[in-house]
Amino acid sequence: MSAAGQTTAEGSPSGPTLALVIVIVIVIGGLWSLDLFLARTDREAVQTQANHLDTQGVQLLKQGRARDAVELLRRANSMVRDNRTYQLDYVAALAAARKFDDADANLKTLLETDPNNGPANLMSARLAVAEGLIPDAESHYHRAIYGAWPDNAPEHRMVVRLELVELLASRGEKEELLAELLALEGEAQGKTAILKQIAHLYQVAGSPARGANVYRELIQSDPDDINAYEGLGGDELALGDYHAAMAAFLNANRRSPGDRTIQRDIALLNAMATIDPTPRRLSSAEKFARSTEILKLVRDALNGCAKTDDARRMVNECDKVLAKKAPPHVTNELAEARLALAEQLWQARIKTCGPSTSEDEHALRLIMTKLAHS
Repeated sequence: MSAAGQTTAEGSPSGPTLALVIVIVIVIGGLWSLDLFLARTDREAVQTQANHLDTQGVQLLKQGRARDAVELLRRANSMVRDNRTYQLDYVAALAAARKFDDADANLKTLLETDPNNGPANLMSARLAVAEGLIPDAESHYHRAIYGAWPDNAPEHRMVVRLELVELLASRGEKEELLAELLALEGEAQGKTAILKQIAHLYQVAGSPARGANVYRELIQSDPDDINAYEGLGGDELALGDYHAAMAAFLNANRRSPGDRTIQRDIALLNAMATIDPTPRRLSSAEKFARSTEILKLVRDALNGCAKTDDARRMVNECDKVLAKKAPPHVTNELAEARLALAEQLWQARIKTCGPSTSEDEHALRLIMTKLAHS
């Protein structure tokens, strides 16, 4: 071999250098893979621990141990910050422990990043109800209804709307209640239990005619549905159609003879039919007699709970009217005057003593409601 050839072979570092580079690359690749493996293992361990803490916390919450649940769920939430389930479970525990300020703060943070979150808006609505912030609650209920849900969105939205209508009904917000019921009825087709709730609430919303229509549809689907016949009878009674009400109650009674609730419904119907002054077939004398009877009943209702000077004064004035001898020939105007006085006393009864809930006053309450809308 020539001297030049020997110099080239001996002085060239390409062989050892390349091998060294390959070894370094392999080592770096191995370390990188090991680092990824360790990081993934660490994340999985953290996730497993957080999941265990969340499960324990939720169990404690279900057992009514909210204060114990708070700490476990706080730890789960801090370990995995981007888990919506952990965040909502933590807020639920804070609310149950009546730590409303902390619950509010966490929900606001969540909704700032995810304002369309259905479950979070529902929780905000419930928290607002607990704090007495009703306008805020109604707003969040609507956001929950139209928000995003992780699964089975139509079912969740219907449940939320049901919760909202119960709130509106409890507060006597009739116009808002009616609007929500109309939307809910369209969503609940084929769901008998929910449709019965809707039919009942239509009467609460001041629309018994819509409730009667729902009950008729339910009866068409199941001609032996006793509850639907009872509900229909109640709505017809509220509408003043006593013949239709009696037919519905008798249909219920035939399917469940001797049922005490149905017997009470029939007795209520008979009581209303006896004192109702609105049928056109009544003579002036009969209408005057019924108006006088209603005035006495309202006077007694107010007198039974009168605690203010104004209420007692109204009772005394009513006694003077009732003490006057009726003229030989009574007129429709005289009957209407007594009904107008009865309505004034009834409003005073409600203002002084709150809404009437007595079973003894049930017939009178329905009559006065009918008169107010006639």
